[in-house]
Amino acid sequence: METVRLKKKPKFLIVGVLLVLGCAVGCADGDALLRDFANLPSAGWERDSAVQFDATVTDTAQPYVLLVSVRHTQAYPFRNLYLGRQIIGADGIEYQDTVEIQLADDRGTWLGEGVGGIKTLTVPFRGQAVAFQKAGPYRFRFQHVMRENPLPGVRSVGLAIEPANAARR
Repeated sequence: METVRLKKKPKFLIVGVLLVLGCAVGCADGDALLRDFANLPSAGWERDSAVQFDATVTDTAQPYVLLVSVRHTQAYPFRNLYLGRQIIGADGIEYQDTVEIQLADDRGTWLGEGVGGIKTLTVPFRGQAVAFQKAGPYRFRFQHVMRENPLPGVRSVGLAIEPANAARR
């Protein structure tokens, strides 16, 4: 009796191909103008230490949705975060305000996503899409304006700038 051996394809090759295809489809930034995080010192976020992101706008006809993310630990001592925000263009400050971001509900339950002791909350920069008036470089600055300094528990701040028609699919 003759034994016939079938060729087996290495499982690691199949798994590797599936991972690459999955990342190409699911991890792509698509048309995002920017998607980035800035890590903060473990000793705390100093009030005078602004987080900055730079992006170059080329399409002024396209409105963009700006999404701000705050990643924090359970050591963060407050339910909210007051954040100073600026958009700086070639001609100077184009937008500036201070916003309160609710990180926990009234019972103290952290909002956002994450496992373990780290949560990430993503909120719109504004309630509407932003239309840039001029093409060119822009700087986005974020600075905490809380009383406690340095501010413990905030690990990083992120910014995503996406075309309004593609944001939060």
